[in-house]
Order: sequence, then C-alpha cells, then structure tokens
Amino acid sequence: VYCWGQGTSGQIGDNQSSSDRTSPVQVVGVGGSGTLTGIRDVTCGDSVTHAIKESDGTLYGWGKNYYGMVGNGAGATASSVTSPVVAIFASDDSVVTGITQINGGGDHVMFLKSDGTVYGAGYNAYGQIGNATSSDAHDGLVQVLGVGGSGNLTGITQISTCDSTSLALKNDGTMYVWGNNVDGQNGLGTVGGTNPSTPVAITLLTGVDTIARGARAQHFISTKSDGSVFCWGQGNSGQIGDGTNTADQGTPT
Repeated sequence: VYCWGQGTSGQIGDNQSSSDRTSPVQVVGVGGSGTLTGIRDVTCGDSVTHAIKESDGTLYGWGKNYYGMVGNGAGATASSVTSPVVAIFASDDSVVTGITQINGGGDHVMFLKSDGTVYGAGYNAYGQIGNATSSDAHDGLVQVLGVGGSGNLTGITQISTCDSTSLALKNDGTMYVWGNNVDGQNGLGTVGGTNPSTPVAITLLTGVDTIARGARAQHFISTKSDGSVFCWGQGNSGQIGDGTNTADQGTPT
C-alpha cells in the first residue's frame, strides 16, 4: 500500500504526522515496523485511511482519530495514528474481520461485512452511523440498526457515504439511507428537515444496481439495470445533471 499528499494527521501511514508527501510512500506495517502487505482494498476519508486484508477481511486504519474513525477503540480523546492499527468491534472489543467494503465520508467511515451487515465509526452528530444516536462512535465499529431501529440492517451488497450521510444497497435493489439531509441527499423527496439516525428505505427509486457518492460533497448517484442513471442531493454546481446548476434535489432524478 502506498499513500501521498497531506500527511499532518498521520494519514500517510509512514510513522509521522508532521510532513506532507509529494510522491508515493509505502505504508509501514502494524506497530510501525516492516510494511503493510496482503491488502486487497483501500479507502480514504477526511485525513484517515483504511485497508482490508485479503485473506480474512481484517480491517486496518491510520490517520486522524479525533472522532474515533480509525476504529481501534481509542476513545473520545484519541490522538492521530501514524501507522496501521487493527480495528475492533465496540460491542466486545474483538478484532474486526470479514470486511468486504469500506467507504469514508467526512469524519465518519462505513464498513460492509461479508454477511451483509453494516458497521460505522467516527463522527455521528447527524445520525450518519445509523445506531439511533447522535453520539460519536469512538470505541470501535458500531453495527447499523434496522429500519426504525428494529434489529440490524442485513442483506446489504454495497455502501456509500457523503460528508455526513450514509447509503446502503440491499440485494433486492432497495436503497436505505440515514444521516444528514441538508441538501436532499437522503433521496426521500425533501430538502432539509429530519436527519434520520436509523435506516430509511428510499421508495422513490427501486431496482437499483449500483450506488456511489460525490467525494465529500452532499450528493449521490445510482444506476439501474437498464443503464439509466439517477442523482440527488446538492446541485449548486450542476452535479445532479438535470439541466440546472443551482437547485438541490431531494428526489432521485
């Protein structure tokens, strides 16, 4: 694994948090020695980096950890992590394994397991972790609850995040969303208003194949099996693709 760019929160993973890197630098191993190997997927959030181990889905994180988004359970006052550490589950402090996808928003990160369940870590002021609270998830990965807070979200095949909103796609083509709706990025037909802290089904668009996000922006994009494309959320720069460059869109368009 190699990183480059801003490094002042340890997100490069080269045992330092004082310098940026203008060329790719190999990430060190757990504990700061050797190099990180056997990795099959990586992602970057806001000054935080995660990687998934190929063999068993073990999750590693490094970088900014103020809200706990590294996932190592370091608590509310955690400092930055300058080399990879193993993530844990908040429920029992066990090592996180079985991760198949990671997606970093602003200061929160979401994780998909091979059994179709979803977990989150980090900033949670808008309910973007999906555990029916607005408290930050800084004690390890927290499992996302089911619709209305009943049980847990299951059957998920893809996840995506905006700056402070989370989106999941179920194996039947239904999308579920939770978190900030300031620009309509929840896709529930409104702009602003309630920010759900547990998953809500997006009924305005079904039969979805893929989901993605607009970097740290406040909009999402999805595709259907017929090749059609839909966007919703912030539209001030024309990112919705609906012929305007000013209007936010709370309905998948």
